[in-house]
Amino acid sequence: MFNQSSLTNIKNSIKHYSAVFIYLLLTVFITTTSVFCAAGAEQLSLPIELEAKLFLTALTYDRNLKKNVTEQLNIGLLYFPDEPCSESQASDFAGALEKFKDKKVSGLGFEKVLLDYKGAGNLKDKITLGNINVLYIASGKIDVIRDVTKITREAKVFTFTSSAEYVIECGVSMAIVFQESKPKIFLNFSSAKAEGADFAAKFLRIVKLVDQQD
Repeated sequence: MFNQSSLTNIKNSIKHYSAVFIYLLLTVFITTTSVFCAAGAEQLSLPIELEAKLFLTALTYDRNLKKNVTEQLNIGLLYFPDEPCSESQASDFAGALEKFKDKKVSGLGFEKVLLDYKGAGNLKDKITLGNINVLYIASGKIDVIRDVTKITREAKVFTFTSSAEYVIECGVSMAIVFQESKPKIFLNFSSAKAEGADFAAKFLRIVKLVDQQD
């Protein structure tokens, strides 16, 4: 039989290990969520407002921009409702763009709109009705994003994302990420050309050119 002292020690041990167990569960949950929400490890260290500013600046090097856009640059921010954190990522980037709402892009003002992905046909309609010129693509499945870039090439809509993986694996035109302690721009030249962009040579010299891997 256990005496009172032994029972007290057992109770204290149970409380201790229960607290440790709960702490470990919370740690795993927080870590998993943080990693899962990122569109790529490189995004974790790049301030989103800096990413937005560099994105708008990069667009000024597209020599076809003013040919393709007559009055106002319409930026769509595409997210995937079935993907955790995709909507919040698109919303955060929209918020970052809002900081530069008075900035002109090659003399053009811009507007932004959040778009939820409900299939290829629905996206085509949204691009047409919204007169979308540029599409930011939040985190999603590789195969689905490949379907999206097929649509944007047909519609001549320039695509941008926060993950270099999507530029390499899915044919998204551009990504700005954090590598080697500094921002780095990845550009899929063939994708950008297919989407109607024509970047100046001086811009091409400062980016990392990549090809899509099938």
